Amino acid sequence: MDNLQFDNNVLNCRVKEMVAIVTIKASAFETFSDIKESETILQFFDEVEKEKEIKALLMVNEQGSFGETLYKRFISEIGGQELSKDVFRNPEIKKLRARARNILNRSIMRATEFDKLFVMGLRGCVVTPFFGLSLSSDFRFATDDMRYSLLNVRLGIPPSGALPFFLYKYLSQTIGTEILIKGEDIPAFKAVEMGLVNKILPNEQFEQKCFEETKKLCQADLNVITSSKRLLHNYKEELLDYFLMESRLMNID
Repeated sequence: MDNLQFDNNVLNCRVKEMVAIVTIKASAFETFSDIKESETILQFFDEVEKEKEIKALLMVNEQGSFGETLYKRFISEIGGQELSKDVFRNPEIKKLRARARNILNRSIMRATEFDKLFVMGLRGCVVTPFFGLSLSSDFRFATDDMRYSLLNVRLGIPPSGALPFFLYKYLSQTIGTEILIKGEDIPAFKAVEMGLVNKILPNEQFEQKCFEETKKLCQADLNVITSSKRLLHNYKEELLDYFLMESRLMNID
């Protein structure tokens, strides 16, 4: 399993017992807009799926790597101006967002087709596209300071990361619409109450606690995990249609 163990400035990947672990160390916005780095994550999914001894993939973000601060800095540096609604009319920003959206959508599709457990550990602020990505996972654990941020509402841009698609699978249309239109933050405790997060875990040794919870889930037979996931995620064509509609909407000024 040497091919599953590596460390760089962006990602740390390793295997611990029955669990493959990916830690996103740097800005996820740069990672998911960089073709090479995103391919590394997708290849990791593929390699994990081949290993019979592994039952789950755990992805954990470092504090802030999914958050507003790094997102605003990332867009401002590319656009050459402070983040505002106008910056999204910048051709370079539009091109970058289209590439990042395609990469993220590929990752989401891969996650839904993944035959083993996909678990996410969420720290700090999690903005719209990674809110959507998290809902493509099977289980979500969070620190008590985690919050989902609907930053896109304040910026006047459509939600990405297939967030509307997944919200309506977890919640009623009434509640899902309210979240998408009001754009209010969802703190961890409320996310648990709504069924968007499975459990809040201590900030101290968060990654270790996520691993321990994931290991408990791995007690299920792999055949049970795989068959259950295939039955639950039987919506590939529906999701592909959603991505096409999302792409058309994103191209409207």
